Amino acid sequence: MYLRNIILVALVCAIAAFAQTPASLDWAYQVKYAANLSIGDAYFDIMNTGASGAAPLGPGTGLGTALNPVTGNLCVNVYTVDPNEELISCCSCLITPDATVHLTALTDLASAAITATGVAPPSISVKLIATLAGAGGTGSSATACADSAALANTAAFPFPPTDRGLAAWGTSLHPPVGSGPYLTTETPFTTAVLSGAELVSLTGRCASIIGNLSGHGQCISCSLTALGAAKM
Repeated sequence: MYLRNIILVALVCAIAAFAQTPASLDWAYQVKYAANLSIGDAYFDIMNTGASGAAPLGPGTGLGTALNPVTGNLCVNVYTVDPNEELISCCSCLITPDATVHLTALTDLASAAITATGVAPPSISVKLIATLAGAGGTGSSATACADSAALANTAAFPFPPTDRGLAAWGTSLHPPVGSGPYLTTETPFTTAVLSGAELVSLTGRCASIIGNLSGHGQCISCSLTALGAAKM
């Protein structure tokens, strides 16, 4: 009886601890890599889960009305880093509640025509920081994401970042075993701790790209819809 009670208590504690663990897909700073880009493309699907709010009468991208106020719009700030630790592109995507958008490595983030270096790297690290759109972080404005990837370290951005309603997934190519084709895997982004130094570094380098490179290094904005993984 005593042993059974100990097991029951341990099980209850384990369930409680699991329930209190933050959802791995729903935090403001997330990271992922994509490899073997000389072989093929990689894509990234990004969702606004609605955790920061939503229009009660349905979706909208404008300022809304008194009966249907728009809240919960996210600016998802995207930073692409090459193997030399250089920030090669940055941009920001407005994502309204419940919407999913996508970016691809070769079209949007890391082609030679886009990158700040003018070089298409063989692999990239992609970092996402979600902030609330709108003046003062209200989540209400449809146009407030312009240059926000360079401005995410302003006083309007609460630090350390908290849950914003960001969920993201992406693919990467992996070498075959033997002589078969390269394999595509799709996995969630990994949540990470965003240090103040890293935030300042990412936003500062992004501001330099936007201010000095005449369009180079500014990734193409997100497109609506999700992309599915290729058949393995």
